[in-house]
Amino acid sequence: MPDDPERIGRYEAVMAEMHATASTSAESVALMDTVAAQP
Repeated sequence: MPDDPERIGRYEAVMAEMHATASTSAESVALMDTVAAQP
C-alpha cells in the first residue's frame, strides 16, 4: 500500500467501486491488479 495520497485515494475509490459492483472474486483480483500496476 503506497503512502502517496493520490494513489491512496484512487485505491480507495477502486475498492469502493469493487465492493459495489464486483460479482466474483475474479473481478476483485482484476481490479486489485489494475491498481497495483498503476505508476
